[in-house]
Amino acid sequence: MISPKSDDSNCNQDSDCYNIAKGYYKRCGAQISNYYATWDCICAGNGKDSVAILTPFYMYPGCWDCTPPDTIGNDLLVVSDMKTNKIRIYENVLHKRDNMKTYPNLRPTPNGFVIEINLHFGGMDTFVADIYVEDNKIDSIYFESSGTCQYTKTYKFDNLHLDEFDAKMIDSMQVIAHNELCYQPEIITDTFNLDGIHFELQELACGTPRVFHTIQEVFPIFGDTLFFGTYKERLNYKKKMILDCNGSWDCLQKKGYVNELYTINYEKNGILNLMIQYFQGELMFEIGFPVYFTFDLKEDWNLGEDVFVNKETLTKKIYKKMKPQGSFIPSTVFDELFKEEYIDLSKYEIKTDSNGVIKFVFVYWYHRGFPLLAEFSFEEIKPFLKPEFLRRLSDE
Repeated sequence: MISPKSDDSNCNQDSDCYNIAKGYYKRCGAQISNYYATWDCICAGNGKDSVAILTPFYMYPGCWDCTPPDTIGNDLLVVSDMKTNKIRIYENVLHKRDNMKTYPNLRPTPNGFVIEINLHFGGMDTFVADIYVEDNKIDSIYFESSGTCQYTKTYKFDNLHLDEFDAKMIDSMQVIAHNELCYQPEIITDTFNLDGIHFELQELACGTPRVFHTIQEVFPIFGDTLFFGTYKERLNYKKKMILDCNGSWDCLQKKGYVNELYTINYEKNGILNLMIQYFQGELMFEIGFPVYFTFDLKEDWNLGEDVFVNKETLTKKIYKKMKPQGSFIPSTVFDELFKEEYIDLSKYEIKTDSNGVIKFVFVYWYHRGFPLLAEFSFEEIKPFLKPEFLRRLSDE
């Protein structure tokens, strides 16, 4: 018989609850208290087990007169051996219903069964975990994420018993997979030839096919229209413009065609620092100077100078360190031309040397095309970084 624990139910204090929950019914090879509704029940593919998911009656759809207690009871996974009549009850395999919108289901496999857990996080974001079970052991867990970040991932296990498994493990593995597969930036290149002219197009993607579609300033302006979408859509859009113009640069220039080249300077713990150069023509004519971005990939947002504290002091230190590169500007002329108010704290590169040591390089492009640089070691920049940003840079 399957009955609730005394602390799972407030039925003694609620007469309506007591009237609904009293008594038993038989299903899936077991006598089950009316306190539980059968959410799902199948025969496993091994030919001997009946498997059921039981949920407290007040959580079952259509129970209009049910008032949940302060503490929601666990869903139960019940495995009944139809040959020996032995019943195994697992209390921690399934998520609590008060934790998030979760919809567990069962389906048979040739050697056992699958627990399919659908988690809804709001909006279009969903996450499916398929737990493959054979002989009361978890063989593997298959993850599929859709919505903002899309990926699939399978974890294999050698000797993980069901009674050792906890639904919290799903949450932990989901975070690991999300960090590993959603926040991994990638430069996608598409090359083709048209009438002897070689074209190389680049787009920045993050995961497959997640992109920075909420960060407006990253993407070029085609004519008077900002164009967003997945990196594949943007690559196809550019390619179509080139084909429509039959490769004519005069035509492309009139249409506002812009090509980007990306350089990833730093990527770690969901922080991405990159440089973008914009070109027109056969990558011959650079439009303006390179732009720099520091993204928090977990929030899909450009951090810019928001990573810094004591900005006024930092600006003064940058001004003292700023030096011209690749030019022969006399220091007296440089001092006259370059002013402290020209410094933009959002324009910086995060770099690492061969030993993985971080340094910050602040950049100002002189109007004749010569970069001015101010380089800070990690120890020098530490006092000016917000604690959360510093922690993420420091974590291995």
